[in-house]
Amino acid sequence: MRPSFTLIVQAINDGVPPRTSQAIVIVTVLDINDNAPRFQFGAYTATVSECGSGLTGPLASACLGGITISPAPLQASDADKAGTAFAQLTYTLSSAAADVFDINATTGMLKVSSISMDRESRSQLTVTVTATDGGGNAASVNLTITLADVNDNVPVITSNMQDLTPTVLESASLLTTVTTITATDEDAGDNARLQYSLAEGNSSLFGIDKERGVVFLAGALDYEDRDLHHIVVMVTDSPSEFAPLQVTVTVTITVLDVNDVAPEFNATALAKTIPENAVGGLEVGQLQHIDPDTGDGGVAHFYVHPLSDEGYFAVDKLTGLITTTGKSFDYETVQEHSVSFRLVDGGTPALEAVSLATLRVTLTDYNDNAPAFAAALYRFNLLETRAIGSVLGTLLAVDDDKPATAASNVNYRLVAGADPRFIMQYDTGDIVMGGKFDFDTIDKSFSFLAEAYDLGDPSLSSRATIQVTVQDANDNDPQIDETKLYGRVLSEDAAPGTFIDTVVATDADSGDNGRISFFIVGGTGQGLFTIGGSSGVITSSANFDYDGPQGHQELLLTVIAADNGVDELGQPSPRWSVPVNVTIDIDDVNDNGPKFEKNLYVATVPELAAQAEVVTVTATDLDSGINSIILYSLVDSPEFEINPATGRVSLRTDPGAARAKGCAWLLGSMRLQNAHWTPCRALA
Repeated sequence: MRPSFTLIVQAINDGVPPRTSQAIVIVTVLDINDNAPRFQFGAYTATVSECGSGLTGPLASACLGGITISPAPLQASDADKAGTAFAQLTYTLSSAAADVFDINATTGMLKVSSISMDRESRSQLTVTVTATDGGGNAASVNLTITLADVNDNVPVITSNMQDLTPTVLESASLLTTVTTITATDEDAGDNARLQYSLAEGNSSLFGIDKERGVVFLAGALDYEDRDLHHIVVMVTDSPSEFAPLQVTVTVTITVLDVNDVAPEFNATALAKTIPENAVGGLEVGQLQHIDPDTGDGGVAHFYVHPLSDEGYFAVDKLTGLITTTGKSFDYETVQEHSVSFRLVDGGTPALEAVSLATLRVTLTDYNDNAPAFAAALYRFNLLETRAIGSVLGTLLAVDDDKPATAASNVNYRLVAGADPRFIMQYDTGDIVMGGKFDFDTIDKSFSFLAEAYDLGDPSLSSRATIQVTVQDANDNDPQIDETKLYGRVLSEDAAPGTFIDTVVATDADSGDNGRISFFIVGGTGQGLFTIGGSSGVITSSANFDYDGPQGHQELLLTVIAADNGVDELGQPSPRWSVPVNVTIDIDDVNDNGPKFEKNLYVATVPELAAQAEVVTVTATDLDSGINSIILYSLVDSPEFEINPATGRVSLRTDPGAARAKGCAWLLGSMRLQNAHWTPCRALA
């Protein structure tokens, strides 16, 4: 606005021409308080160093003083007339900042007036600056003040107890992280940038990352050499000016044992002697070990090596006590047992002893074996003629106990009830004949028990059954039934195969010795008859001719009855036999016709010679007895007659009559009774 105005005032009339007149008017504008103060910017910022309590020396001096404000300057203007009270401005601060800052009421310049600002408590403040003119008009603006950090805080360790007491395996490799130390600093910027270092401790084994606080392994650990390490970690801030602040902390590092040492047996060779009849649970040895590892890595586990495990021994996995399992030992099979054991610790991974421990167990014999017969049943064949004192057979029993001891010395005896004719030799097992036997009476078979016993304590025994079969000896001749005469009368015309008779014989022996065979061995009838080898049945085997040249009228057969004797081995032995005669009388039959000496008789007779002898015919008959008596007769010959006894033919009538008939007689073939002859026939 203009403080004054100059006006030119002109007056014009209504005349023609109009007349004018001018006057100058000067107007002075009197100011009133119609403008409030006004800041150039709506907000302002400032940065000051914190002035926390406890600051001394250079830090305290650094924080006191003026404040740099942006944008600068922090001032207000008033449009009212300058030089007037209405344009005169007075600056004030809000009450909240009055105890920290001072403001020049006239210029509005701020400065820190008190050490009471702690950035770590409040990093930024907002204060209100008010400009008031003389008329009471006011304007306010916010000033945001950022507190610049000063290094007024010592680093603080934030690691928990676990981080400060870490553990690490002795087998950890280089650069393995052991732990991480953490710390904080409430300052900011470089004042809060922390660096880590080792102040004390075995720096040859451990290192620390100065930026991150990571403690790492710098050397090889050995639990067996040292299992606990102490290091001091220093944490320092990094201010750009003034001295840094620092803090230290002790880190206790526990080295954990790893299973890096294989266990070893205290002793790898053990020996024990036990009886063969040892029962289960018998202690036979104690395994012990050495292992410098700790924890599971130092715990021993004992095992029977599978390649030597025969099932006789067991070992307690934790104590190493070796005991028998109860599996039966057998001295007679194995006198010494060897079993090996493994040793494995409980670490991860588990380590095993390089060497095995071996236990050798020697057995002492115990009489645990009864004599054993080679067979449960002995069968002997006894020929009834065996001599007294001869050995029927020998029993054999074997005792598996230790040789040349009482426990393996075997004796023999027969159990009560055996026939006294059998005698047992106690030391050899021979069964000796003590009497005679007769198969043909009652001594057929015997069954009894034999016992083999050892001389151990207690004595053990076993039994076997003896079965004796008495064998028949060929000691009896066959006997022919002498109550009858053998033979018969046989008709001459009997056909071959005709039954003659049966020879009966018996033999007191048995089997082949008592089995009888029959043979025809001689006589006039040999070759004409056969006999059943086992039946004794005699039959004809040829035709008979009572009248022939052989003269089959009375025939004699010599028959023997022989046994089929064998020895005790079943081989043929001398046979006993007995002969008998069989007589066969042949009875003639009329099986031959009369036979004329001539086939043709020719006779001449004179005429008129009645009763004259013509001829005498002669016939013979090979039969005998009445069968050989010949009677002659003529058939159909009325002119002749014949003497039936002599065969004399005589003329009964005149031969001339016959001639008149023109006939001639041919006589022949006359036979007794049914004879055939040639009758008269006409002459040519």
